[in-house]
Amino acid sequence: MLKPRKFLKRRRLATRFPGEMLMPSGQRMTVYKKALEELKLRQLDVYRFKDHDEVRILANNRVVLVKLPKHREEMTVEEFKSAILSALKQQK
Repeated sequence: MLKPRKFLKRRRLATRFPGEMLMPSGQRMTVYKKALEELKLRQLDVYRFKDHDEVRILANNRVVLVKLPKHREEMTVEEFKSAILSALKQQK
């Protein structure tokens, strides 16, 4: 009787800049989640579209949908924070 072969999953490592440290894509996205936690916000969902992302955030016991101008990985953490804060100010 033949046993099924076990295939190892290869982790895809990608960088944004030549000198940047290699990290799996899931670990890169936690940077943005931690940035929201620093702002006392909680990330619920992320919806990815062709040209932008939309982030669902829990802020002051209400759920807010924030449309980002581009994908999160194309933004720096500072750009991400400023986009979130400006969207929250507009929705108040």
